[in-house]
Amino acid sequence: MKRNKEIVYQYLQANQDEFENGFTTADLVTPLSMQRTNLSTILNQLVSENRLSKKAGRPVLYFIKQEGMSEQVESVFEQVIGGKKGSMENVLSLAKATILYPQKSLSALMIGQDGTGKGYLAETMHRFAQEQGLIAENAPFVSLDVKDFLLQGEGLGEVFSQLRKKTSKYFVDGGLLFIENIDLLRIDDRSEIFELAAEDDRGFYLICAISDQVSGEMRKRLDGVFPVKMNFPSLEQRPLSERFAFIQIFFAQEASRMKRTIRINSEVLRCLLLYPCEQNVAQLKRDIQMACANAFMRDINRHSKAKVSIFLSDFSTDIRKGFLFYSAKREELEAIIPDQYDYIFQKDSQTFKREHDHKVYTSIYEAMEKRAEALQKDGLDNQTIAGILSDSLEANLERFSHQIKPEQFERSSLSKVVPEWLIIEVEGFIEELSRTLDTVYSSSILYAMSLHLTSSINRGGGVEVRPYQMLKSPVYRRNRHRNIRQQSLS
Repeated sequence: MKRNKEIVYQYLQANQDEFENGFTTADLVTPLSMQRTNLSTILNQLVSENRLSKKAGRPVLYFIKQEGMSEQVESVFEQVIGGKKGSMENVLSLAKATILYPQKSLSALMIGQDGTGKGYLAETMHRFAQEQGLIAENAPFVSLDVKDFLLQGEGLGEVFSQLRKKTSKYFVDGGLLFIENIDLLRIDDRSEIFELAAEDDRGFYLICAISDQVSGEMRKRLDGVFPVKMNFPSLEQRPLSERFAFIQIFFAQEASRMKRTIRINSEVLRCLLLYPCEQNVAQLKRDIQMACANAFMRDINRHSKAKVSIFLSDFSTDIRKGFLFYSAKREELEAIIPDQYDYIFQKDSQTFKREHDHKVYTSIYEAMEKRAEALQKDGLDNQTIAGILSDSLEANLERFSHQIKPEQFERSSLSKVVPEWLIIEVEGFIEELSRTLDTVYSSSILYAMSLHLTSSINRGGGVEVRPYQMLKSPVYRRNRHRNIRQQSLS
């Protein structure tokens, strides 16, 4: 129980800001993977040792009495995407607790799919230990992958015997040892790693990793050996904002390597945000590197070497699968990557800037034609382009209505370019829509829809406008369903 008590206390110290207003046993069950009854016993022991205080009530609230940790505790972990109030927050809390535990005796197990950043976090933990003065600046970091040894027909027995030999390349004393895929270890090597994990005075940090597919008796055994378990989210489980943060970093890195400015349109970035990455962050990085290499080779003989443009055709065809998920993620996607922008990544900056297409379109079709032309240049087929334009029609209509200036809202001016009968039909539709949805629409909607339908007539040879047909539109159905939900909750 003493060992678990120190794990709990180190975790609380590493997360003092989160627990500033107190915490309960229930707050610790999930992050520490401990039973509530055991946690209650441990917390009361810490209270008796004057390291915590508690306030009676339902539930009982506990408070940390020790002074706050050094401000430097957060520094190196701030670079980890998703750390603060993100998908990696709990993982980082456990990582800090592992490093801060006395005598480097707390071993940890990372669990996650390939490419989720387990190796990167192990290196970050090593830097954190250096930053905190817990290991020397030149302390070794040794990273091993059991798969590599198996491919060579070797085990890790010889490696384990050299961990404390200063002349060995595997010397790790006073540093951090990271071993991936330990579930693949030979039986005799497993006993070695289990003994290392149990040692209180081994003299170095031990971090191991397995796939989230490991189960059964092997998983139970590993869970019993390693007191700290960090579960890594896949890239698909992370919010799009975190995925976009990775994309920014990777393009900025490539711009720095090429010593060129990289220009990308919104369609490419949207595909990168949505396409399936089976190898997670690692695959996303490789795909971006490959596209940048293709673009670099394409533009290498051009006169202007200051910038490189990245197109969908520079990526593998798998990237285009991102368009399949556009409809389901449209609102979240457009909040991150709005239309009519190019994104610029510069060689001397880790951030990006957006350049807006300031052209004001007189027709929704004009805006959609421009987008279709850009998609065709990227090599997309007509069916895919039609699907994308269909999904974005509502957004185009809304954007087009916002482009109309307030001083233009005069019906007499509109009647000069739109037939009177069409204006009457649109007015009737908007009135019916307003009654049905109990919503007041601005006059810009009348202008936008009237001009849009006029353009349709001029292009297509005629259109019959019937409100009952328009009420069947996806826009109406979505708003109607939302209205029904609101009524049911009121």
